[in-house]
Amino acid sequence: MIDHDSVLKLARCRLRPGDIAARLGMTPDQVYNSISRARSRGEDIPPFSRKTSVGRSRRLFIPTHVLDLLAPHAQARQTDMFDLAGRIIAVVAEENMIDAVLDDGGANAG
Repeated sequence: MIDHDSVLKLARCRLRPGDIAARLGMTPDQVYNSISRARSRGEDIPPFSRKTSVGRSRRLFIPTHVLDLLAPHAQARQTDMFDLAGRIIAVVAEENMIDAVLDDGGANAG
């Protein structure tokens, strides 16, 4: 069964159809069809993000609940959740903010 709501939610966050398909256990054709039908009904689905090569990179596992937390921020910045996560990690590392972020003393510190 195709979860059209999840497809559209991820598409609105500018995830590429192949990434959506992999995440939801679908084929890319099913994703393209779902998005195409939604667009033909007038739903606002932004263009897919472009894959860019920014030097050397590695895969990183990001839990689904974290991606869900990033989704509205990615959508507001017209990017995808993975790009936003990468940008956050890069800024934190490049600005030497790792200790500040992890040792902030909040309820989850430790």
